[in-house]
Amino acid sequence: MPRSNRGSGRTLVWAAVALAALAAFAFWLNFPQPYFVLAPLDPGRQLTDCPKTLRAFVPTNATEIPEVPSEGVPVEEKDRMVFRANMDACPCGCQLSLAACRINYPACRRSAEQLKKIVAEILAPQKVSPTR
Repeated sequence: MPRSNRGSGRTLVWAAVALAALAAFAFWLNFPQPYFVLAPLDPGRQLTDCPKTLRAFVPTNATEIPEVPSEGVPVEEKDRMVFRANMDACPCGCQLSLAACRINYPACRRSAEQLKKIVAEILAPQKVSPTR
């Protein structure tokens, strides 16, 4: 007895419709993105300051900071300097601690100035007012 091929034609049509729907769905999920061209890097340009970001300030735990003197300074005073450098935010706006900014961006002038002020403040002789 001869078989009818009518059912296989419908199957092919439904398979083609399903593939077309799947292709349309895949195109919809991955809509073409705009093409961006990277800006050329200028090798002669040196970064003079650290980048400004929108992150939240998080204190750090650095133990060695280049500008903090270690020789001839009592341990307690050095610890106070390192603690302040880790807890104070850099005034340049990078939202890093002074210690992190000095370590990651040594060219940042604002963090260098602020760290010098902290060192001078802690190393300055303590003035004691007379009590009556």
